[in-house]
Amino acid sequence: MGSGIALILQDKSNKIYAMSHIVEPKSLAVKNGSSLFPHRYADTSVAVLLDNILYHGANREKVEAIVVGGANNIYEQNKVFQENIDTIKKELFSHHIKIVREFLGGISERSIVYDTKKNSLYLKKKWESEFRKVI
Repeated sequence: MGSGIALILQDKSNKIYAMSHIVEPKSLAVKNGSSLFPHRYADTSVAVLLDNILYHGANREKVEAIVVGGANNIYEQNKVFQENIDTIKKELFSHHIKIVREFLGGISERSIVYDTKKNSLYLKKKWESEFRKVI
């Protein structure tokens, strides 16, 4: 994921999940493709994921978030990762969605696998050879 962030919204009681891979904080304009790719942007992704999960039967009061990623690449001159994190947290707060787990920051890129049947999250940092269970 690099400095990108995986956002997982879940209603565990109804077993409904939605996920985005966010790489930029703000969509700014339709010409950037926010209408075509809303999951790419932190400021549009939360609302789209929430609408999707509610449409499929999630209970609004039981929707929670897991946030993973945001590696701090020491070679990046701009600090997009921190702006992504701040924007996602602001959007989640504005929609009254609680973050139940977060795995943010660090210097290593990560890959994730989320098993919805077991409600388990597995992470693998770039230098690791295997995924490890974190939830």
